[in-house]
Amino acid sequence: MLHGVLLRSAIAIAATGLWENAIPPRAACSVLTVEDVRAIVAAPVAVFVPGSFEPKVNGATTFSNCTWVAAGKNSRGARVTLMWGTAAKLTETNQYYAKRGKELSRVSGDVLILASVTDGAASGMTYDRPASEALLTAVLKHLAP
Repeated sequence: MLHGVLLRSAIAIAATGLWENAIPPRAACSVLTVEDVRAIVAAPVAVFVPGSFEPKVNGATTFSNCTWVAAGKNSRGARVTLMWGTAAKLTETNQYYAKRGKELSRVSGDVLILASVTDGAASGMTYDRPASEALLTAVLKHLAP
């Protein structure tokens, strides 16, 4: 199944003419180790739903999410989303998340990266911007081809 997803993703990227510098689709949970995320989040996190992060094709885009959570109610967590698509779609999506102002977003080559570290609380979730920046920086460093 994963091979079929990756093949369709490769064909979609090749059709856009971006293949030479493309970062191929990959599972978001494979970019960083659990230990990397634990160090950034400063909590003993684990992948929320193992196996749910394989790249999925949706029309002209391919995406993968990974969520790490710490045990316990109202605990810290982290999330990374990777999205491959046309430059126009990546720009549009990046602008949406930049305007939203919660998750951090960055387009690097042909992939959009969303990163967030959050604290859960009875009154609602809060975003930890410095930790989110560290998560985004780590993903950028490890995602390069």
